[in-house]
Amino acid sequence: MNKILKLGLGLLFLSLPFTSTSADIKLEYGVNLIDFNGDGIPDVVVKSIRSLNDSSFVDIVTVYIKGSDQKVYIVPSIYANALSLYNNKIKATDITISDFKFIEIKDRIVLLSAEKIGNNLQKPTPVRFSNYEILEKKKGDEIQFKWQFNTYCVTELSYLSVEDAYSDACINKLINE
Repeated sequence: MNKILKLGLGLLFLSLPFTSTSADIKLEYGVNLIDFNGDGIPDVVVKSIRSLNDSSFVDIVTVYIKGSDQKVYIVPSIYANALSLYNNKIKATDITISDFKFIEIKDRIVLLSAEKIGNNLQKPTPVRFSNYEILEKKKGDEIQFKWQFNTYCVTELSYLSVEDAYSDACINKLINE
């Protein structure tokens, strides 16, 4: 194999968004078991679908985690005033303007959120990817869990739907940090 071909293949593999150090976690509708906090005890993730007032639907995911006090807690969403994570589409279109995935990176699970940014979300715009991990916070006898923001990147290219942006190279920054 000549040197140019080897260099080209090497660059191709470096540019792939999901390298061997990460894996996309596929959720099934219903109960899923994932160990978010690395304590060896699987946490419960419930994926469901919700019908809105019109003919559109959104996926909803709620995370339940067992604390060190053996009680089970709901991990609130990264979205304000919500207990569940959800995707968001523009009404009467196939354009997803926000979405999320769970990704296993090395020995931890992170939440990767994607959201279009800009003024006209019905046209291609850059997408902001953010990386979160579950944080357990103790306040006296009370335990709270939340998604702790780690870092983000913004795509250089514009996308009509965030689902198309998951192949963008900026995800490597979030995965490899």
